[in-house]
Amino acid sequence: MAEYDYAVSKFPLILEKDGKIFKGLEIGEYDKTVQDKINTKLTLIVLTGDSNSEEFSLVESRNAPYLTAQGYFKVASYEYDWVFAARVRMGFLPYSLI
Repeated sequence: MAEYDYAVSKFPLILEKDGKIFKGLEIGEYDKTVQDKINTKLTLIVLTGDSNSEEFSLVESRNAPYLTAQGYFKVASYEYDWVFAARVRMGFLPYSLI
């Protein structure tokens, strides 16, 4: 079984401002030197207008040293597909692949 010295994070967001509803997510990597600290790589916010709109996201680190993510937001009138990749810091590479 593979052991990794790297972990990704994903937090969903729902924001309301002046009667408008925004949905989004924040993607990052956990900092191994400071427990509970997350180094944010992407904050994505979409004006959906509907708190019940459908969203999906998948965040992976299989392609180290790259953090990859993809997903979509669906509302009644449109679908917003997105893809993201970021190079992670060298200190976060897997230390054992066997």
